[in-house]
Amino acid sequence: MGKSETAAQAWLERKASVRVSGGLHARPISEVIRIAKGYDAEVELATGVQQASARSSLKLLLLGVKEGDIITVRGRGDDAGLAVDAISAFLERKDTETHSPPAAPPASQAPAPTPETASRKADTAPSPVVGTPLTGVPVCAGVALGSPFVFQQPKIDPEPAQIAPDSIAREQARARAALNAVSQRLREAAQTKANPSSAMVMEALADLSADEDWAEAIQSMIAEGNSALAAVDATAESTARQIETLESDYARARAEDMRAAGHLVAMALQGKKPLSVGDVPAGAVLVAEELTAAHMGGEDLSHLAAIVAERGASNGHAAILARSFGIPTVFGLPGVVNAIKKARMVAVDGATGAVMVDPDVETNARLRAAISAAAEDRAELERFTTVKPVTRDGVSIIVAANIGGVNDLDFATEAGAMGVGLMRTEFLFIERAELPDEDEQYQVYRTVLERFPDDDVIIRTLDIGGDKPCRAIDLQKEDNPFLGLRGIRLCLAKPEIFRPQLRALLRAACHGRLKVMLPMIATVDEISETKALIESCEHELEREGKTYGPFELGIMVETPAAVFSADALAKEAAFFSLGTNDLTQYVMAADRTNPAVASLSRPENPAVIEAVRLVCAAAARADIPVGVCGEAAADPVLSAVFLQAGVRELSVSAAAIRRVKRQVCALELRETTEQDV
Repeated sequence: MGKSETAAQAWLERKASVRVSGGLHARPISEVIRIAKGYDAEVELATGVQQASARSSLKLLLLGVKEGDIITVRGRGDDAGLAVDAISAFLERKDTETHSPPAAPPASQAPAPTPETASRKADTAPSPVVGTPLTGVPVCAGVALGSPFVFQQPKIDPEPAQIAPDSIAREQARARAALNAVSQRLREAAQTKANPSSAMVMEALADLSADEDWAEAIQSMIAEGNSALAAVDATAESTARQIETLESDYARARAEDMRAAGHLVAMALQGKKPLSVGDVPAGAVLVAEELTAAHMGGEDLSHLAAIVAERGASNGHAAILARSFGIPTVFGLPGVVNAIKKARMVAVDGATGAVMVDPDVETNARLRAAISAAAEDRAELERFTTVKPVTRDGVSIIVAANIGGVNDLDFATEAGAMGVGLMRTEFLFIERAELPDEDEQYQVYRTVLERFPDDDVIIRTLDIGGDKPCRAIDLQKEDNPFLGLRGIRLCLAKPEIFRPQLRALLRAACHGRLKVMLPMIATVDEISETKALIESCEHELEREGKTYGPFELGIMVETPAAVFSADALAKEAAFFSLGTNDLTQYVMAADRTNPAVASLSRPENPAVIEAVRLVCAAAARADIPVGVCGEAAADPVLSAVFLQAGVRELSVSAAAIRRVKRQVCALELRETTEQDV
């Protein structure tokens, strides 16, 4: 055996700490498979004595890998190193998926609700469902009223469990054709659906139905004399039961996917078409014994009033998809299908899990009033998309967007953002094994600026540290990371990271109205050192013949030091932006990530409000603008206090832009007093 062949066959290994939320369940497994197929290498994941091919959905699932587990990723072949690194990087990435229901989609993203569906709102009134309703597991908040539609898949006709030897080849071919048909249909659904959650779930189910180990198990059972239907049913059920023995709740919920895939293949064997959610009439309450992602994932769910099911996990794929569309949903209601068979109307409260069959006249009226009010509120908010808000006493206020990357641009522009008040650049750094180079950063910053040619775009320089680690940056463990090397401190300590970002920002400044903001400023020297670096970068770009432009340099005010030295800082900064999240935790000495001190870490605390007033007063004396880019900017009471203090820009998430604009237009600053807090 030659040297090159020996090297190709040697295993390359590395340890990986799994940080994907929920561990290795179907959707992350689908991504692992996609990555593995992109390289010329054999790749395995191993936990102790168990190992699984990185191309086998079932084997990876049955490893039972949980979030926080340390696993081994190993590969051999020409691309082994690249494949192992890519899969390890994905597994070690902390994604945005959570076990709890996600927030409602931005108004620009959310589907147009049906007239009989109330929107999900954090400030909704108490549930209007009264009496003695059935109570299940709340999955997705919202109130709805509609006619029930019983969602039942076609029954599978009985077939002989055993077959004659001369039928084995025919049954094996029949099984292969059914598996291929289901996998192909699911992949086509994934490619044609705009909703990202639907597409990911369909792709995961397609991987499951195309799994080679499942296909091999089916073929083996048929070779032993079992019919294709019996083999599909038995292998799907036995695998589902194995999945149900896993430690992780998230992984156990995938048993529903396995059973759903088995039922889809069984229907394909008999040439039956599965019932689609698209077949449910608009405005109806879908009621099912169990609703799986395979039955609903490929469809637009926005026409449904609500979803009710006898079984289902709140962290299952069906629940995830329901939440992605904002459909009021309740699971865990045994017998509900029989209970509603003769019902005319069903009332659903997804926040409490309450479901009422044929509500009385009073409840019906309350529900319709709540639904109507929510619909009117949505419609009324739409008109604020193009509004440039002015208070009742004539003060113009900018309502800009907080964005985490270019993927947020559509939501921001569709919601009517008046520029960007905070662009977090960490997304370019955190989830990667290698740092982004200057050109990559330049293209991203340019893209954002070109989307807002007539508005200011404030880009924050890298804010790594504290609760935001970065794999590509070697950070020493700190006992108090929130008080350690983070934000501007880290950037100045590592100019090899900071200089490429500053050069990229200077080059991007030619394409719009760029402002650059420094995080975690505590001293004037930090601004001076940054200005010196910027000047050095300008000289470099000039020598290299690269086009660049100027930008205004401002700071985030989020440390007590910045509050008390605001007058001195205002002489060096072009603008202030209040980061109320960190400012609150530092003023109150209360970790904002620690539930035990959550009552202290609140921006409405008088001490925090006084800090805001001190900063605004210093900004006024220096005649520089001040904005708020923390979460408190969207609070109707706090935003009024901020504006009264002198804030003239509120930067919020895209979902809050219209509502904040409306708040501003209804406000008269002269009437705002300390008593409002």
